[in-house]
Amino acid sequence: MEKNGFSLLVVPRGNEAQGVREFRLSGIGIISTAAGSLFLAVLFVAMALTYGSSLVDQVGYVRLQRENQVLRNQLEEMNQSVLSITAQMDIIASRDEDLRIMAEMEPLADEIRQAGVGGSYRDFDLELLSLVGNTGAMARDTQSRLSQLSREMKLELESLLEINARFSESETYLLGYPSITPIDRTLYRTRMSSAFKMRDDPIDPSRRRFHAGNDWAAAKGTPVRATADGIIVDRRSDVTSTSRFGFGNFIRIEHASGLQTFYGHFDRLHPRAKNGARIKRGDVIGYVGNTGRSDGFHLHYAVVKDSREINPWHFYFDDRTSDALGLKK
Repeated sequence: MEKNGFSLLVVPRGNEAQGVREFRLSGIGIISTAAGSLFLAVLFVAMALTYGSSLVDQVGYVRLQRENQVLRNQLEEMNQSVLSITAQMDIIASRDEDLRIMAEMEPLADEIRQAGVGGSYRDFDLELLSLVGNTGAMARDTQSRLSQLSREMKLELESLLEINARFSESETYLLGYPSITPIDRTLYRTRMSSAFKMRDDPIDPSRRRFHAGNDWAAAKGTPVRATADGIIVDRRSDVTSTSRFGFGNFIRIEHASGLQTFYGHFDRLHPRAKNGARIKRGDVIGYVGNTGRSDGFHLHYAVVKDSREINPWHFYFDDRTSDALGLKK
């Protein structure tokens, strides 16, 4: 062994010394080789870690993309549901207005209804505001619609509670509130032949008129009942007369609810149906006929509030289904 050096002997297997090789290495050479090997090992490990991290990032990115798409799909479905509920809320608001009129209550002022509409960025939390792109915009839009619906529902609930309290105030009011169909459909065959809407005049089809009531087609002589307690304030019983308004034999009843009900085209009136007579809900007041301007046996029925006709369909609480009433809304 020389100074500051090392010898590496390579001896083949067996007892023979032939083939023995000697490699002489200096101390600096060994250190350099070891340092180079260590550097290469560290470099390899670093490259492996970087590549592995890149793979993890790619997998995570793909997963996030997939989750983001799922969230967008769910937001779109939620938006469709919100639109459907909003349309139903519009119907409820319209019905609310009808009920307030029937209960002799003032309609909700526009400024009150507008208080339940709209929103601002203050409705959103910071995380929702931080979202960018289509997903963020969609999420904020959905949140805004839901917030608006919540306010509208609260407003309608408060209004309905007021209406319920009004109806509960007076038994007389309730008894005088039209709430059944004028012909008992459980006993007699009848159908709604004309609804509350524009239609061709049945006598002169070339003209169109607004039909401010419901026509109930039925056989001649079918009993007609009062739809609420009240007092008969007007009547006509001359079966040969065409009478005013072309309704033939008719009856008008005034109710404690502030409403009036009108029945026309009777064949004849019941003996109890006299001016000033007090009538109970369900009392027979006449029989289906074809008097006046009529093209077939039927009853014309109308509900009147302050000289203005209201759609009678809203008063048939004995059967609220349009199919059962023979009416397609």
